[in-house]
Amino acid sequence: MPEGSILRLDGQFIIELAIQWFNIMVLLLVLYRLLYKPVRKFMDDRDARIAADMESAVAAREEAMQLKDEYVKKLEGIEIEREEILSRSREIGQKRADAIISEARQEAASIHRRGMEELRMEQENQRDDMKRAIIDIATRMAGMFVQFSVDQATQDSYVEKALAQLEEEELWIE
Repeated sequence: MPEGSILRLDGQFIIELAIQWFNIMVLLLVLYRLLYKPVRKFMDDRDARIAADMESAVAAREEAMQLKDEYVKKLEGIEIEREEILSRSREIGQKRADAIISEARQEAASIHRRGMEELRMEQENQRDDMKRAIIDIATRMAGMFVQFSVDQATQDSYVEKALAQLEEEELWIE
């Protein structure tokens, strides 16, 4: 080998190089036959699992979105239903309040009517009492007229006294 040369390109080198290439090719063929198919199958299975996981993730996401949409719709429905229930409750409350007020007014009117009836009856009783008092006074006056046959002036004075007494009793009754 000449000085300063790194690689010797003689026939022996070329034969060794061809043998090494042949060994590498045989080794690659053996490895391809032994390892490529199982590795390829493992890789294909792994790709299939990843694809299935991706599909299931997409499906799960779509299902979650549908559930979210349903949940939002249900919430809106619940809000509407809540408003309807509150509205009905207000209406029922207003009707009950109106009924209670109406009953109270009827009761007040009934109490007023009974009071007025009692007042009217009391007035009638006082009128009856006044009539009895007038009759009693007239009877006494007649008795006095009969007892004393008095002259016209005395009779007039008795009538004036009776009328004055009657007026006092009327003022006292009112």
